[in-house]
Amino acid sequence: MALMLAPAALAQPFDPAVVPKADTPPSTVPIASLPPAQKLGLRVNLLDRQTTVIPTVVIVPNEASYLGAIARWQTSATGAIRYPVLIDNGTWAARTRIARFVRAFNPKSIMRWTATGDAAAFPEDPQLRQLRIETVAAAAWGSTPPDLNKKWTELGFIPPGVVVCNLKDPAWTAAVALAAGRGQPIIWADLGYPGDPAGFIYPPVADAFGEKITKGVEATGRSWNSLGDDIEAVTLCMTTPTRVFLGDGDKRKFFALTDWIGRNAPTPPIPATPSATLAPIDTTSKRPRWAWCGQIMGDSARAAHDAMCALFLVPDRGWFFDGYPSSEPWNQFDMTAAASQIEKIGVKCLVDDAPGGGTINDLRRRATGVRQSTATSPTDAGMGVDAGLIAINTKGNADFFTLADGDAKPVDIPILRRPAIAYVVHSFSAASPTSRPTVAGILIERGVYAYLGSVEEPYLNAFVPTPLAMNRLVSGFPWGAAGRLDGGDLWKLAVFGDPLLTLGPPGKRATTSAVPLQGATDVAAALPDQLKARDFESAMWTLAIVGRDRDAARLLAALCKDDPTACTPAVALAGIPSAFFTGDYATFVLGARKVAPVFEDDARVKRDGIAEIRDMVWHAVSMSAGKITESEADLLADYLRPDLLGRDTSDATRAAELVKGMGAGRAVRDKSVQIELRSAPRRAPPSPEPTAPVNKGSTPGSTPSKP
Repeated sequence: MALMLAPAALAQPFDPAVVPKADTPPSTVPIASLPPAQKLGLRVNLLDRQTTVIPTVVIVPNEASYLGAIARWQTSATGAIRYPVLIDNGTWAARTRIARFVRAFNPKSIMRWTATGDAAAFPEDPQLRQLRIETVAAAAWGSTPPDLNKKWTELGFIPPGVVVCNLKDPAWTAAVALAAGRGQPIIWADLGYPGDPAGFIYPPVADAFGEKITKGVEATGRSWNSLGDDIEAVTLCMTTPTRVFLGDGDKRKFFALTDWIGRNAPTPPIPATPSATLAPIDTTSKRPRWAWCGQIMGDSARAAHDAMCALFLVPDRGWFFDGYPSSEPWNQFDMTAAASQIEKIGVKCLVDDAPGGGTINDLRRRATGVRQSTATSPTDAGMGVDAGLIAINTKGNADFFTLADGDAKPVDIPILRRPAIAYVVHSFSAASPTSRPTVAGILIERGVYAYLGSVEEPYLNAFVPTPLAMNRLVSGFPWGAAGRLDGGDLWKLAVFGDPLLTLGPPGKRATTSAVPLQGATDVAAALPDQLKARDFESAMWTLAIVGRDRDAARLLAALCKDDPTACTPAVALAGIPSAFFTGDYATFVLGARKVAPVFEDDARVKRDGIAEIRDMVWHAVSMSAGKITESEADLLADYLRPDLLGRDTSDATRAAELVKGMGAGRAVRDKSVQIELRSAPRRAPPSPEPTAPVNKGSTPGSTPSKP
């Protein structure tokens, strides 16, 4: 049997607006009759369903080992064999991401593996490096780079898209995984612009980049220049500016790069000289879409994580937060209706959908979750949200939500226990997608691996209404297309993550957990020796990474109580997430006290990615039902957040004076001043490039068409 079945042989639900009930057999039509987006999703999912997944997570220490592990993936005429590979670079952020992935993937085993011999060396020469990456992607299909197209033809397989990367950007790790896992050619292209996601490029630069991509696509020999043909997706695996600035004379200001790429260039082309004073240009009517585009950013460990999530995780739990009232036009985005669509495929949903719109208390209550002390059973406990699919509708700007009872901040969004995809209807949410004080930034930091949101003011009608977007996902639409209007003009919505990910169904799991990697060692097997050697930091991480959060919390509690000198800040750092996610509040507080001095080192906080612990403290402690102890008040003072210093100082001052009396807040304010002085930005040299106009956003809710 060919790996890719003939299109006419497939039959799926046809009408994307109607999904049959679980107990009703769907009506069927040939795949050729489906809309291009739905057809693409079914093409991708067909490969997923013919893939056998080994239920083992492989953890590697570096990029060379990462390549070596992926090279052992296999594909034949009867199907494919895959297993997830994640990079542990030693940072708190990377290890926390691995633990999140394990909670969602639920493997039978977790292994560590390091490449040896020739595979351990990553060539210094750029051409040899490029060849190594291409060879690994081809090897997963039982081929070599020169013969890969021929191999695909023999298997009856049609590549659904391309991945774009360059060796200067470590996010190529996502490209090789998606090339090998989804069967996509690699295109080597450099945007040639500084890689600040909060920055922007000009239309001529975007078009030049798009031309590099289309030339690479043309070189594959596959049809590509309209929807419904062979190549239907482009994944940018690189950290770049995410906006295209149209010039001072254009009121539209910015478009999203991921909506620009994948469209045919205009005729005649835009003038080639970038300038902030470009005259308004026609960027819509002459730019039909030929592919859906998405983007994966970050260092090698982060990019690899996001690609592996897209390949191996299918959400089974959702969280839907509705900040809109129940009147027109807001009720078109109703979250109860959206959740009902997702529940049709077995996803269990938490829904916050008050008639007048969600409140700050709704958001904070969800962030707190359930502590062990108030849970009806141990399995109910756990702070944060345990959801792999998130949808949020709110009004506001990049750095605040306007809810029914006031404004909330992005850091008020719950901590995530597992990786997630997020559909966010909210103005400006992705204007600076790697910045903590923004909606997209905080969600991506907390484990969101696929995100749809706006880089500027999009107006409400730019979004696919949330119930319909969820319906499209359920109907087989891939992520990159489900949230985009069919036939829509070039606009401001950005897609992050693999545009080809779907909601399943997934491939079957192998009955064995053995992976074809000689010398791989079981992570859990190291635990007895770590405990015997009193290497509690390694033991704590081992428990977290293998999914034994309750045991990690118990170990942290025992050390804090019985052997406090052994409970170093490094040990507590490793154990705090487990205590938080299991709802062990008392142990979490003990660990946070141990770690507090570390947060005086701003460079370390940034280097190890531990700022999320500050949010954990504020989510856990400040939700004490109006009661607070002296030790809790002290903890809040120790965890003032530089990016929310005014609000935190006010709240911590009020807490200190509540339990210690008037005047106690002076010490809190003194700490706040020290943090402000320490974190004050240094004066930057003048930029040689013109800057974009400052956009202060719109008054929340001032116009019905603005989310």
